[in-house]
Amino acid sequence: MSDFASSPVLLTAGVLYALLALASPKAALFVLLPTFALAPETQVGQVLIRPDDVMLSILAISWGLRRVVSTARRTTPLDQPLVAYFAVGLAATLWGATIGTADFTSLAKYSASGLHLLKRLEFVLYFFILRDTLRSISDARWMIYTFMASLAGLTVYSFGRFQETAKIALGPAGTPIHEPALASMLNVALALGFLVTQGGAAKKGVALAVLLGSLYTLPFGLGRNYAMSTLLTLVSVAVWRKRPAVLLLPLAVVVVSLAGVTLFPQGVTERFRTLQSAFSPSGSALGVSLFD
Repeated sequence: MSDFASSPVLLTAGVLYALLALASPKAALFVLLPTFALAPETQVGQVLIRPDDVMLSILAISWGLRRVVSTARRTTPLDQPLVAYFAVGLAATLWGATIGTADFTSLAKYSASGLHLLKRLEFVLYFFILRDTLRSISDARWMIYTFMASLAGLTVYSFGRFQETAKIALGPAGTPIHEPALASMLNVALALGFLVTQGGAAKKGVALAVLLGSLYTLPFGLGRNYAMSTLLTLVSVAVWRKRPAVLLLPLAVVVVSLAGVTLFPQGVTERFRTLQSAFSPSGSALGVSLFD
């Protein structure tokens, strides 16, 4: 972690990003995506933040200024549910502060209720910024491409770190421990979307490569919940989109493993073997869960 305030490079980057957000919000959105995936946590005084939090705050201010001077108002069916989502979070946090379970004065990463509430607001504002900035299907498609590339970058980075630790694939400093597994799961879902819809052979080839690479690297993040979610995604696509061929991918892993061929290091294999106990009466006593 570095001290943001003492780094002229980071301060200069912040100013440049603010100018970009004012000049081209769409370009600023595209720059934000790889930052989401790859930026490490940074120390700002007593608070640990991620650069994407600062960038999104800048983008939100720019968006707010444009909303003030613009008469156009776009809406979607998700607008009201997302506002309600934030309102419920606000009410719950205020109630927590009233009964003493929420702390607005804390700056600690896991107990700073005020910062957690701002993170919830950040999530909602990000949707509205996307809604007002992306003007076409082509814009949305390129945003997805950029997002997938960013996730793939995180996967490659974390896989490289696994080669160093030989224990778990980890993201940049400060990222949640299983975030690389989340990145692989999301890329599997997005790649499946491109594979089951119409498209050229080149696009489907790239999507298939992303799918296979993500499926292979997912277990190295040791996220059993993400592995189970990915399996359910494959089953869902096979059943509802009538694409049974996608089930050949996990079945091939099982067959190869039963044949005695080792696809993953011992520690990774043992982690997922614990899932055998998840459905047994003693599973909860052993601390085995589908949700970690």
